[in-house]
Amino acid sequence: MNILKSKEKMSIIGQVLILAVSIILLFLAFIPIFLMINLSLKSNIQIYGNFWTLPSPIHWDNYRIAVSMLIPNMINSTVLVPISTFFTVLLASMSGYVFARLKFPAKNFLYMLILSLMMIPSILMLTPLYKLMQDLGLYNTWWALLFPWVSGGQIFGIILCRTFISNHPA
Repeated sequence: MNILKSKEKMSIIGQVLILAVSIILLFLAFIPIFLMINLSLKSNIQIYGNFWTLPSPIHWDNYRIAVSMLIPNMINSTVLVPISTFFTVLLASMSGYVFARLKFPAKNFLYMLILSLMMIPSILMLTPLYKLMQDLGLYNTWWALLFPWVSGGQIFGIILCRTFISNHPA
């Protein structure tokens, strides 16, 4: 009987300890979120003056500036993503069909070449692609975004479409 009571006490103590540690960790996890919101509502003078205090007059200008900087990027994404998705799917499905159904010389070699392109990290292409877009006069245009998106999606798209088409009867 004594052993059961001591186990129950240990169980209660353990639960209280777990709860206390969880509350402390939760508090520590919310400190960065609190700081982010608190500092976003302060002016620069308030941030440098009193870092930890609440903003005395709330400064909404930071959000106005952030949203005004994000709107052109959101418009670009809204316009360009459907276009690039359409062309990626169109070209990848046609290429996947060719690799799945048609017979032509060096078909397997070309497919292995496409597979090997997946081994190249896309970050390695960043500098040459930047230089290419500058040389072609496409820097700072929508074409400079569309070409890499469509061409970059082809590798995986061709593999996916070829596999899908080859699993269906002709």
